[in-house]
Amino acid sequence: MKLSLLTNDKTFTAIKKLMEQPLPVKSAFKLKNTVKVLDQHLANFHEVRTTRLKQLGAKNEDGTPQLDEKGGIVLLPENLAIFSAEITALLEEEIDVALLSIDELAGCSLSGEDMLALDGFVV
Repeated sequence: MKLSLLTNDKTFTAIKKLMEQPLPVKSAFKLKNTVKVLDQHLANFHEVRTTRLKQLGAKNEDGTPQLDEKGGIVLLPENLAIFSAEITALLEEEIDVALLSIDELAGCSLSGEDMLALDGFVV
């Protein structure tokens, strides 16, 4: 499964719906463990992204990151292509998680849009 799937809001909405569904015990256990692993990968992604933004971003006179009006780190224009290329490459990385089979979701009530968002997570 690609890391980019984790950064998609629709994927997490669909996973949340799936977590609320009654599942057989074995499937529920597998899903819960998989979600824990996914949460850790997502936290690691955000930590690495923030660290790189701080490295490539504009600095105040005291050396702290310069923030925009929304509180985000201001990225120097000359570093935009570097940051974008690095994050794009990172999002293409495959992460190892236990995937659910469609059979394990028998009886779940998910929309076609949910199933599309879960593509790569459910096989």
